[in-house]
Amino acid sequence: MMKKIALIKALAALLIGGIFMGYVPVYADEVNPIATQTQAQLLFPVQVEETDLSGSRRIVRVYELTEYEDPANIRSESFERDGFYFELSEITRNRLERLSVKNHVEVITIESASQNLSDILAYLDDSIQFESEDGYSGMLVLDLSSVTTEIAGHNRQSYTVREYRSFPNLSSPDISLIPRTITARGHTLTLADVRWEGGNSDAIDFERIASTFTANAVYTGTGSRSVVSGYVTTAEFRGEVARINEGDNTFTVTFIGRPLYVEEPEWTIDSIAAYIADLEGTLSDMRYAETGTRSTREREPMGINWHLVMGVLAVLGAVGAGVYLLFLRGNVKVYNCVEDENYAYLGKTRISKNNPVIDLSPFTERARTAKFIIELGRWTASHLNGTDITLNYGGITFQHTVAYEKGQKKYEIKPDF
Repeated sequence: MMKKIALIKALAALLIGGIFMGYVPVYADEVNPIATQTQAQLLFPVQVEETDLSGSRRIVRVYELTEYEDPANIRSESFERDGFYFELSEITRNRLERLSVKNHVEVITIESASQNLSDILAYLDDSIQFESEDGYSGMLVLDLSSVTTEIAGHNRQSYTVREYRSFPNLSSPDISLIPRTITARGHTLTLADVRWEGGNSDAIDFERIASTFTANAVYTGTGSRSVVSGYVTTAEFRGEVARINEGDNTFTVTFIGRPLYVEEPEWTIDSIAAYIADLEGTLSDMRYAETGTRSTREREPMGINWHLVMGVLAVLGAVGAGVYLLFLRGNVKVYNCVEDENYAYLGKTRISKNNPVIDLSPFTERARTAKFIIELGRWTASHLNGTDITLNYGGITFQHTVAYEKGQKKYEIKPDF
């Protein structure tokens, strides 16, 4: 009998020590070793910010990298800190921009038929929009002092040379009496036309007959001369032009930390004894309802039989542990999106293969958005592999088929209701 009592005590002690621990590790098998880096590869953030998010934490690191630094060297491994397990949530990249400004002179050339400034300005704008091949642009203004006009060139132009000559006192109006060509102003001219006039006259048989004649001759020829073919005007437009140059890269790395340990209810000997007393009282009431009588022993004050307490404790502990582990303890962790892609831990719920339904309604008051992460442990995910499960939230149903791959430490579902 004593051996049995000792065995019951040992079993109860083991059950109490294994079940009613103050803390149960959650991520003990999920910690990855931090990869080492050489001193030359280390990148240090220029800013670090840590905030609390209703049960979880967020750490934001900001890095400013030059073109010679490799963003692959930014630390992104998971780590533990102050009782939280931090995992990478996102990395965003922003490129800094810098404005580059310089003075520019754009020279424009136009052709005109006149060298008069007022005529030339009619062909020039007061300002022009400039854009270069290397990305500089801006508004340039005409510099009036820079406007200059030059002769573009010369052309040979032909013209007619005309000369008039008179030949008086000719004996007859005979064209042979006047020269066919003459030289005038450096040009050789050819007889083109002759007009005859009478000169002196004599009376013969009562008629006046001209005795001399005057020849009025016209000589023509072709000459050439050089004339201006046009004018070329040059003008300068001046002003500032600018472009946006790409600078260093800024990387923002966000980590979300979830509690490393989940606190379980604390059980004591006094609370267990009170529970047993309540249980015995309930059994007594049930017997009284059936028989209408109570035993004298039941009416007397009951002393504590520690052997009985330890025996009952062992049995209740074993039964409670089995029920808790198999039927009551939550095996699904629920996280809710609180800001951008940052998720806060809400609590646990349960799913089984016989009832593959996850009801998120109990988390309605604490959820900020309709985006969740449902996390299944390794054993639960492998047990439900290939099972179609249903997620309910706010009257909306989300269907998902578990596709667990061997070796995964956890399995996540991301419904967006």
